[in-house]
Amino acid sequence: MMRKSFIIVLMALTTLLQADYILEYQMENDIQKFMYHSSTRSKMINHSDRDKSEIYKIGKKIYIVTDDNGKKNIVDVDDIRKMSKSMGFDASQYIQKQEKPKYKIKKTGKRVKVGGISGEIWVVSGTYNGEKFKDKIVVTKDKRVIKAIHAMYSMLGSIGGASVDDSFLEVQKGYVTIKADGMKLKSFSNKRIASSEYQLPKNAKKQQMPNIKKIKKDIVDSCYNKVCCGKTAGESKVLKSALNSSFKGYKLIGSGICDTLGFSSVFAQNSIEGALYKKGNRTIQITLNMNDTDGGIIRKTKKNLDSGHSAGMVKSIKNYTDNTSVQGCKLISATLMPMRQTTYEYIINSKTTLTISYIGKRIDFKYINGLVDLITLKKNLKVSKSAKKADKSITNDVDVDDAVNLLKSFF
Repeated sequence: MMRKSFIIVLMALTTLLQADYILEYQMENDIQKFMYHSSTRSKMINHSDRDKSEIYKIGKKIYIVTDDNGKKNIVDVDDIRKMSKSMGFDASQYIQKQEKPKYKIKKTGKRVKVGGISGEIWVVSGTYNGEKFKDKIVVTKDKRVIKAIHAMYSMLGSIGGASVDDSFLEVQKGYVTIKADGMKLKSFSNKRIASSEYQLPKNAKKQQMPNIKKIKKDIVDSCYNKVCCGKTAGESKVLKSALNSSFKGYKLIGSGICDTLGFSSVFAQNSIEGALYKKGNRTIQITLNMNDTDGGIIRKTKKNLDSGHSAGMVKSIKNYTDNTSVQGCKLISATLMPMRQTTYEYIINSKTTLTISYIGKRIDFKYINGLVDLITLKKNLKVSKSAKKADKSITNDVDVDDAVNLLKSFF
């Protein structure tokens, strides 16, 4: 009889050890449910007013399953990383380093239950990003909850390839927050979950990542075969009169006021103009920026690369020169890699630059004589500025200009 009782107890303990953790938090209007079986098997479900998504950890792999009107798609996080790397995307430049809050903890000794878990009320006060705060929170030292919390953040961290700061939940080692402003533990349970819960949905389709090399080529080809990369708001005002109809076999296809974002008619924005020359399958693209605060695309791109920041598709610069003067204008030239984009840039004045680009084998434009008449261009710029003073309805929208320049920097 004693032996039988021992076996029953042993089986109960074994079942308990194999049991899964189910953690559910209410975050404002969103609900996060996390199911943990082991370091190689876990699942997170995100519910919101808008949509639902699931994150699976199976072995060392992470998958995201999205639901679009009943149609489920599976994304392999490793595929996203490979695509981002091939595009040269650097997420770190968009991440602002957050100051860690400095705080004091006052333990009240008052005990409450939140989501079925015993906790203690603490008062946390201090400063965060220069502002003082004082919050009442509930923490628990339940080891099961702590383990589940760390497992959840470990999985989230592996999505971005870096650790995720969970200090806002673990305010003191050995204690995690189960209730605070905008966040509350809804429930916690410790029970066996069917292994099928951790398997990818059978009716879901794996999403294939696009061919990045083809995308890059299509983007560059498309942009370089259109005036202003495709959107204009009428004929150019300043550039047109300074352009020659032909140059060493290249024919002027057209010119216009660049309207990349489609806002020109709204803001009367006319500070960027473009033109296109073609010779067979070869193209020369010209951009006149009359509100350039960066001293030209080449300088801005070089500055970003030298400081370790992303410069769009440009990975490096070759043949950089910044010491030539032509017809009273400073001339900067470089080859942008890997697209082998030969670029010449004239600094006409403190806010005006003329950029001439060509993709392919480096060619010598002989300072662009015969393509653009810089003297005529400078005269027209003076007329343009006086016209702007006379007509106050013509304005330059700096935000639009910055956005257009950002798009240009990718090509």
